[in-house]
Amino acid sequence: MAHHSLWKMISRPTMLINRFYVAMAAKTKQIKPTDQKDSVTFSSNYPKEEYDLEKAIRVLKAYSLSRIDETLELSIKLNLMENKDKQRDVSSIRGTVYLPNNYFKDRTVIVFAEGRDVETAKNCGASQVGMNDIIKQIESKSMKLHKKKMRFLTTKSYAKKIRSLQPILRAKLMPNKRKGSMVDELTTESVNRLKKGIEYKADKNGIINIAIGKLSFPVDDVKQNIDNVLNNVMTHKGKGRFIVKKVLSSTRGPGLLLK
Repeated sequence: MAHHSLWKMISRPTMLINRFYVAMAAKTKQIKPTDQKDSVTFSSNYPKEEYDLEKAIRVLKAYSLSRIDETLELSIKLNLMENKDKQRDVSSIRGTVYLPNNYFKDRTVIVFAEGRDVETAKNCGASQVGMNDIIKQIESKSMKLHKKKMRFLTTKSYAKKIRSLQPILRAKLMPNKRKGSMVDELTTESVNRLKKGIEYKADKNGIINIAIGKLSFPVDDVKQNIDNVLNNVMTHKGKGRFIVKKVLSSTRGPGLLLK
């Protein structure tokens, strides 16, 4: 009898708890949803306003209270999912885009070339052209290397001849196909891309941040630069929608969603 009484003492609270949950579940089913909406909500629940370019620049200028000519930056969110299960490799989404209205001083473009290509490179606007003489200057360190002020350009046919410069020029200055500094044929466009262009690459989240001008630029100049950037980025397009959204910001201003 003592054992039976003890079992009732232990099991009874558990039975009561179970009955409570059953009753609450039945009561929940009887409650019908109403059409009334809460009068209180968070601002993050509202979709962000989309701006056209002209209005976005006006807003950013209103935030600029200093005499500094702030830099405009374009942030592009990419869709990396080719399908539900596979994500694209972001390391391939990179390049150099030519800005028709650049905001920095033109870089020095040095071209590795020989024979007839020497005259072609000069006509395309190269600052210096040569092969063995330039290689010797780099190896002897008599040529000062500036990562921001200079770029090297060559064609694929000369790739083997300059391979020994890889440890010196490294990734920033060594001609590379993905950056547009190793091309099939020398053209004015390929020289201008390095002279007035800017490099970009997507981060691991599929976001590209690239400076596209100054706040003092006319709207048409900014639009030309943005169009060139978007057209260049779209060359990496895979399946489905590639560019998800575009955000324009200034050095000290907010990020504004573009249409």
